[in-house]
Amino acid sequence: MSIVQALIAGFAGKVLGKVAEWVPSKAEARRNSLVAYKKERDELLKKPDNEKNHARMSYLAERIRVLEQAASNT
Repeated sequence: MSIVQALIAGFAGKVLGKVAEWVPSKAEARRNSLVAYKKERDELLKKPDNEKNHARMSYLAERIRVLEQAASNT
């Protein structure tokens, strides 16, 4: 392997290592989604009830249930 190839491989390894640090783990991504869904649910609870909000609330409740169940299984 030439010096240039070694430098390129080293650089690529460093870049991929940094990208891996930025990408959240599966458990962390699940927690982030759960927090976001709960925050949206709390905001919807402050608004007047209508059909659109009711449908969104049903969706959020189901997603929260699924994520909490997945979190408890790990």
